[in-house]
Amino acid sequence: MDQSPKGAFLRAPRHLPAEHVAAIENGQAYFRIINVWKPVFRTVKDHPIAFAEVRSLQAADLVPVRQLASDYVGETYAVKYRDGQRFRYWSDMSPNDAVLIQCFDSRAKNSGDGAGDGLNYVQCAHGSFQLAEEEKDETYFGDNSELESNRNF
Repeated sequence: MDQSPKGAFLRAPRHLPAEHVAAIENGQAYFRIINVWKPVFRTVKDHPIAFAEVRSLQAADLVPVRQLASDYVGETYAVKYRDGQRFRYWSDMSPNDAVLIQCFDSRAKNSGDGAGDGLNYVQCAHGSFQLAEEEKDETYFGDNSELESNRNF
């Protein structure tokens, strides 16, 4: 997951005016982080985007990971595999296709402290994987783009 609840609340001040951040912290406003994922040049034949079915995840599956930049320390979640998890993927995604991925919604639980399990924040665990040889007819790795949009609603 691209943001843990803690990471999302740390990120808000980087993208929003101080008065919007204060309104979020006071529960008077909310924010979402939504990414757009799409192939840039060609249809993806290998490493398609995959999504975890959120109802198959448990809080113990989410592992906090520090996100380091030269001017910022944030937090994401890695998803630890467990039997019983279910995934879906989008095969043959073309440059004409795009998917919106909700990474965070503060309305779901507006505590502001990042406490509690991340599943309360309506997040979408996603990634890509290598298709088995028998499932692909040509190999194409990437040239995809994931854009993040941060807006106060």
